This record gives sequence, structure tokens and C-alpha cells, in this order.
Amino acid sequence: MRGPLRVRARAEVPQTEWDAFADASSEAWLWHRSDLIAAQTFWPGRSDASFAVCDGADRVLAVMPLHRTRARIARSVDIVRFNSLGGHACADMLQPDCRSDVLSAMEAELNALMRREGAFSCELQIAPLTPCLRDPGRGAGNPALALGFADCSTHTWMVDLSRPADEIRRNYSALTRRELRRSESRSITIREAHGSRDLETYYRLHLETYGRTGARPFPIAYFQAIFETCVPARLARILFAERAGTVVAAQNTAVYKKGAVYWTGASATDKAAGENRMLFDAQIMAARSAGCVRYETGEAFPKTASEKERGLSQFKRAFGASLEAYYRGMRPASNPLFRALWELRKLLPRRALEFS
Repeated sequence: MRGPLRVRARAEVPQTEWDAFADASSEAWLWHRSDLIAAQTFWPGRSDASFAVCDGADRVLAVMPLHRTRARIARSVDIVRFNSLGGHACADMLQPDCRSDVLSAMEAELNALMRREGAFSCELQIAPLTPCLRDPGRGAGNPALALGFADCSTHTWMVDLSRPADEIRRNYSALTRRELRRSESRSITIREAHGSRDLETYYRLHLETYGRTGARPFPIAYFQAIFETCVPARLARILFAERAGTVVAAQNTAVYKKGAVYWTGASATDKAAGENRMLFDAQIMAARSAGCVRYETGEAFPKTASEKERGLSQFKRAFGASLEAYYRGMRPASNPLFRALWELRKLLPRRALEFS
């Protein structure tokens, strides 16, 4: 390390330099790359607050993908939260004393951001496919704790792709295997999606899916970034399921560093005739053929009281997935007023919460 440490906003670091760091660090995954950080700024109310810690020669020693979300309660009270999808990532070559200094600088920057903007909370989500988490010499534990965050980890479902394809499929649930067999006779075809026309098709399905649940859909610009940046770079693979020439379901898988994860999906109806299972199976097998060793089917809710979450969790488990930790960390604001206001927000109707 040369000279004193300094914090630089992501905009101050050349994109090629930032992405080269993410590609090289075993503590970074896809969500650390610039294009994925930028894509999240299309989400309602979000803006980029990502930063890097550099040495005196401006060499990047660590990066923190970070977004601020501004929301308004009852059209009168502004709430700011910070979230990091991916969490901090340090360079592999850092010595223990240097690493400690870098982590201290990151923690100080997060504290300063929260104080300066009066943030309600800051949450870190460590991608379960992060390569260093598979290193037996690393030691177990939540990486977020190193930055002074409280543990609020959950779980995810993970499929081992190191086995032969037929063995992977034998571990699918009986319902999944039956649906896949039945789907073969239903004239359902799978094709890979590309281009602006397929983007429009995907987004129509997205609007239908979110319209059924009452959730606020993502803007089309978010999916446009995936189609125009991630798909050509082979960082994402989007498949359509078609019946009689009509697209009835879609599934988007992110692929990076020998890991793949279910990213987004959409369908014309909640009662799909096996299309979603066909899409998952096709993505799992394609990821295995591409050299991936693990496929994350999605967050697990093993003890939930919600019927919807329980159904989602069972579906994602149905591909022979095993339960793994999804490390998360939370740092709430010390201001008791903000805590009370955020709790109050849960009692308000959905329309009372607006993004600014």
C-alpha cells in the first residue's frame, strides 16, 4: 500500500478500473460491477452512493456497491435508507494490517454517509455466490460483521452443479419431474431472448406479473440495461417459454465466476402448465454446461407464516436445492424518531409511501 487511504466515489473511478477490480477480487460478485450498479439506479427512488477505498497512488483496494433510497411517508416525512447488494469487497493481495485499515475506512465512510443524510438504516447483502465464501481456509461467518453491522442473515436455496446432469435431475422433487415429463407433450418450446422486440415482450409479461400481485413494477430502463449490457456480455441469459408461438413465461439467470442465480422472471398466469419448471431446468443445465459449479434458485423462507412465501420457497427448493446462509448485516440509525416513523409506515396504506 502506498501513502494514506482515500475514499473515492464510483464516478471518480474509471469504469474499466472498477470492473477489473470486481473481476479479480474473490470477495466480489456480479453486483459489484459498474453496469449492474448503474442499472439499479433505475429502481424507484434509488441513486448511486457507491465508493472505493484507494491508496495514495489511487490504486483501488476495496469497493462498496451502495444505493440510497428516498421515500416519503404520508407525503410529508422523508426517509433515507442505504442498501448494498453485494457488500464490501477487498483486494485479495491485502495484508492483514492493511485490510484492517481498509475496513476501518469503509466503516467510517458508511457512518459519515448515514449521519450526513440522516439515514434510517444501512443494510448489506452478501451475494451467496461470492467465490471467497467457498474457500475452506477463509473461516465461517458473516462478512458484514467486520464492518460493525448486526447480523440479520437469512437463507437461500443452492443447487450443486458439480454432479452429472441425470443425477441433478434425479434430485428434483417428484412434482417437478412429473411436470417436466408432462410438458414434453404440451408443445412448449424454449428459446433464448435477444434484442429490443424481446425486451418489449419480456416487459409486457413483467407488467402482467406485477399487476396480479399489486406490486410496483420496475421501470423498463432496468430491463433494458440487462438486455443491452448483460445479455451481450454473457452475464445474463434470458429464456422464453412459448406455446403455439406465444410467449407465456420468461426466466432471466445471471452468470458470473462459475456461479449462476435466478435473477428475474415473469409469466402470463400464476397457473403455468409447467413452463416455469421447464425454464428453471433449462437454465440449470445451461449453467452446468457453461462450467458453473453452483446455481442459486433464490431466497428461502423455511419458517415463514406467509402462504405466498412458503409456496415460493418450496418451488425454489424443488430443483434439488440445499439450504445455505444468505449473509446480511443491518445498521439502524441511532435517532429514535426515525425508528418510530418507519414503524408507523407499516400501518399506513400503500399509497401513503411515495418515492421521491
